[in-house]
Amino acid sequence: LKIGKFYMAKKRNKAQSSTEPKKNRVKGSEPAPSKKKAKSKMLEKLKFIRDERFRKIFGIVLLIIAVFLSISGISFLFTGAHDLHILAGEVLDLEETPRFKNVAGRLGASSAKALMHDGFGLAGLIIPFLIFLIGVRIAFKKTLLPFAKTFRISLFSLLFIPLLIAFFFHHSHADNGQIILSCNDNLVGAFGVSITRW
Repeated sequence: LKIGKFYMAKKRNKAQSSTEPKKNRVKGSEPAPSKKKAKSKMLEKLKFIRDERFRKIFGIVLLIIAVFLSISGISFLFTGAHDLHILAGEVLDLEETPRFKNVAGRLGASSAKALMHDGFGLAGLIIPFLIFLIGVRIAFKKTLLPFAKTFRISLFSLLFIPLLIAFFFHHSHADNGQIILSCNDNLVGAFGVSITRW
């Protein structure tokens, strides 16, 4: 009986010690109710990101963008010279209204110009490829390729391919030694041109 009383007294002491810190807490240490409300509002606003319908819609939108950029870029390889004149405001024939030859029209020509001519040239098509992989992963929860490894290889190719093309298709001017590219600038892009001439 004495042992039982001893254990009961010990349990009471523990219960009292666990409740005492709650009473002795300083009022200023508790988080302000306004902060809690702000956090709860932020979480409520971000709930739509976890929604399955939103994920699918967002993933499908990425797939559409990837396909659009791919078609625009491939078409730009053949029609870029013509479309660049129109985008620069240089009308070749004053009697005719300028028409873009890119399959995706003006928007396709503009996006392909930014992606390839002003960007990474032929390697710019890697960007819609990555967007496509991300779209499939978000919309259908499928991984077509190992994403981390594919991203590293794609990033390396994005920087290396323009330099490789410029290396094989450049020569220096006989008089002033200026670097001249003998291939289409759309294959090399502004990145490859600037690095090669540098």
